Amino acid sequence: MTDENQKTDEQESAVPSTTKEIKTSLKKDSPKEKKTSRKKEKVEEVKAPSGRIEKKEVISAHSRHQKDTGSISVQVALLTEKINHLTDHLRTHPKDDHGRRGLMSSVGKRRKLLKYLKDRSKDLYEELIQKLGLRH
Repeated sequence: MTDENQKTDEQESAVPSTTKEIKTSLKKDSPKEKKTSRKKEKVEEVKAPSGRIEKKEVISAHSRHQKDTGSISVQVALLTEKINHLTDHLRTHPKDDHGRRGLMSSVGKRRKLLKYLKDRSKDLYEELIQKLGLRH
């Protein structure tokens, strides 16, 4: 019987009595902190490449001269890259309605620019469509 009394006394002393002790014991044993700290480490280790590099590559591939950054062919190419990126994003996140709205907006802008280009220069339009792989 004395052994049982000693065990209960030890168990009672192991249980924190004040709220401060409870909070500190929870912080020490909290698995959430450990998980978030791992996530933070992963985020710090893996940094996404900047979108500027891809943008510069697209601009240089579709520009007419060295300082050409705003011609219709460059704008359509940039919008196409953006549309492809958003399409992939929406495949993994189907409930992202704000992203879907941005996609629809980009598709509309590209459609209007392509219509303008088609009216102005049929040759440039066909060349750009073939280069970007649109409308097979």
